[in-house]
Amino acid sequence: MHTRQDVGLPKHEKDWVVRTYFSEATQAIVKSGAKNFLKQATDHIHRLYGFEFGGPREAEEEEAATRRERNARGPRKARVRRIPAETVEDVPGRIAKARDYIHSVVNHLRNDPKHSRATPIAIPPLKEPPRPRSLGALDVLLKSVMGQQIPTTLNSEGHVDPGQRRSMGRDMLNSLTPEQRLELDAMVEEANAAAAQENIDLAGGVSEWERARMVPSLKPYLEKMFNHILGNVHWVTASITGGPGVDGQLEVMPVSNGTDRRGRDFFSALCTEFGIERDEFKTFSVLWFQQSVKSKSDGYTDNANLS
Repeated sequence: MHTRQDVGLPKHEKDWVVRTYFSEATQAIVKSGAKNFLKQATDHIHRLYGFEFGGPREAEEEEAATRRERNARGPRKARVRRIPAETVEDVPGRIAKARDYIHSVVNHLRNDPKHSRATPIAIPPLKEPPRPRSLGALDVLLKSVMGQQIPTTLNSEGHVDPGQRRSMGRDMLNSLTPEQRLELDAMVEEANAAAAQENIDLAGGVSEWERARMVPSLKPYLEKMFNHILGNVHWVTASITGGPGVDGQLEVMPVSNGTDRRGRDFFSALCTEFGIERDEFKTFSVLWFQQSVKSKSDGYTDNANLS
């Protein structure tokens, strides 16, 4: 019988922890000024770690085990064994232990001068969009067996009156016994967890779900950032940004905050100068980004959206 050895997180998991520390959501926690921001940031990354790496690990490759044995020193060399595949029962313990490593990374990076020194220009952060509205106790109650007992009322036009039904539902909610309310709260938590997991599964993982949620904020963020640079440094900016959009399809986004004497932005002036249509320029941009941009899964659809 093999005994799993505690060799810490594999490199790809360690790299993921560092990337997640520098994500907008984690940095908002780190820079919040809260007294317990270190714990909050650790808990946030640890929760995402459970989503991202919640399945059993595969067995260690022979090459990796040989490399560990070669690098081991003294008595440790004789104790090196190839790490077997995880069982489902192994996963909770491994995820729990990962929190200590995550805490050490967060503590190190927030104290590392390389990562904490001020930048010459303060750029407004890319703000995370609001989270989807979660289900409340009344929503779940109305869909429950108990809620189905509420009679359906019709308005003056003979249609179902949802407002009246919700009003009666509130009365029922207020009349619940403590035991019934505890049961309902558990149902609410379960329903919201299931809805969140469904969104994550549809996106292809928690990292992809969080990435896709940020896409709608990009264009106003770039415009705000470029105007910020214009106001503080008096530099005009033109850029083309591209990558996988909300649905994974390639999006190309040209942004310019300056115009010439003819009122043309940089891209219109460029197209006129070289005698090409703007659509031709966008097609060229799409082809370039299709060859250059990769999403986390090393791919996106060949379709493209032009902003």
